[in-house]
Amino acid sequence: IGAITEQRLWESGLRNWDAFTDDTSIPFSSKRKYLLQKGIEESRQHLYQNNPGYFSKCLPANQSWRFFPEFRNSTVYLDIETTGGSPASEKITEIAIFFHDGQKVTDEWSTLINPEKPIPYFITGLTGITNEMVAEAPRFYEIAKEIVERTENHTIVGHNVKFDYSFIKSEFRHLGFEFDRPTLCTIKLSRKILPGHKSYSLGKLCKDLDIEITDRHRAAGDALATVRLFELLRE
Repeated sequence: IGAITEQRLWESGLRNWDAFTDDTSIPFSSKRKYLLQKGIEESRQHLYQNNPGYFSKCLPANQSWRFFPEFRNSTVYLDIETTGGSPASEKITEIAIFFHDGQKVTDEWSTLINPEKPIPYFITGLTGITNEMVAEAPRFYEIAKEIVERTENHTIVGHNVKFDYSFIKSEFRHLGFEFDRPTLCTIKLSRKILPGHKSYSLGKLCKDLDIEITDRHRAAGDALATVRLFELLRE
């Protein structure tokens, strides 16, 4: 009820939740106003705790990001490429981060990363990233501060975001730093909003939805495709 409350009050023109009292001139009964006040309190707690999952459970997933623009605007779209599938033994070779103001991409940042280990041949075949390409690239510790600053106070949105996030957390853990950000997975959202697709991989889903992907299996290309997918999911 808290999420629904926030949406209805925003649509009613109320911007300052602390100003909502029994005297607020919204045409609801006293009982309804009381329930709305309780809803605001509950919603605010989850908002301050960076718990977007609460809202997506209370509302249809595409609606839960509309009701509160400030929260919606605090997202970054992130993708990485790696030397393999396990963060326990593999390393990041590329990262891209896109910033979105709720209407359009406002900034982007990407870089190759020297994984300090050979890139397997089959990974190069998939991503196109070679050992020669990363030889002079910065090591993770050299760009760690940039990642922290660019993602601070943001929710990380990604396609199968658990994969990307686990690698980033692992890299920071090796540096003695605990990286902690709220996340949102577009695979989970897609399954909820667009049921019935045979596959929810980024490539196949974008093909089904006529979303163009340039540089598939490169961090910037996949991150931008995730932006376009999320824009569609919010419609």
